[in-house]
Amino acid sequence: MSQATPIRNSIAARALAVLAVLLIAGLGARGAAANEPAQAAQPSMSERPTVDMILVYKGERVMHLMQGNKVVRTFQVALGPQPQGHKQREGDGRTPEGGYLIDWRNPNSSFHLSLHISYPRHQDRRSAMEAGLDPGGAIMIHG
Repeated sequence: MSQATPIRNSIAARALAVLAVLLIAGLGARGAAANEPAQAAQPSMSERPTVDMILVYKGERVMHLMQGNKVVRTFQVALGPQPQGHKQREGDGRTPEGGYLIDWRNPNSSFHLSLHISYPRHQDRRSAMEAGLDPGGAIMIHG
């Protein structure tokens, strides 16, 4: 098992800053940049904008990297086999919905910058426990 590295101490922190992830069940992506193709050229670390939020629109399978209210990059994303609805238990194939933080990254991942989101939150654990379920975890953004 590889060891997690706090994102605040990593190279990724310079590019990604403090991230919040908002996973949204909505039917459509918001903003004009949703229809723009992802940029082909990769800017150097010093040229990359600071990103302070990631918005994922599950219905459209689109992820926006945000700087304030501005979309700085858009990507198509793959989700679990049953992404509709909020994740409730281990193995349900769903993607969590709501506000989460990027809390660590796996520097040894075979996926570039494998970033962990802070699921399950306290309320996720409580809901799963009340239903007699394991909430699951290890929800990552990777590419």
